[in-house]
Amino acid sequence: MHGGEKACIPSLQSEIEEHSDIYKRLSERASSYVRHDPEQNGMRFCLGNFSVSLNDTAINGAAPDPVITRHFADVIVRRINAHAGGHTSVR
Repeated sequence: MHGGEKACIPSLQSEIEEHSDIYKRLSERASSYVRHDPEQNGMRFCLGNFSVSLNDTAINGAAPDPVITRHFADVIVRRINAHAGGHTSVR
């Protein structure tokens, strides 16, 4: 992402403020959301030079599990850190 966290964090914070009915702040650099069109969980976070959006939707009308969403976010963080050589997290 152009500008890295300097651009990503204000964008994320603005989205949380504008859509406080959907987005929940996890940290300065991360948010989560639950939507019902269809049932889905998601996360957005800023990590180094990356802006990450993650969305999971369950099939056949089942509710997605936020633990699964968090698992995939952790996988993405590990991959970014392995690639960029950092030791950061969204927590």
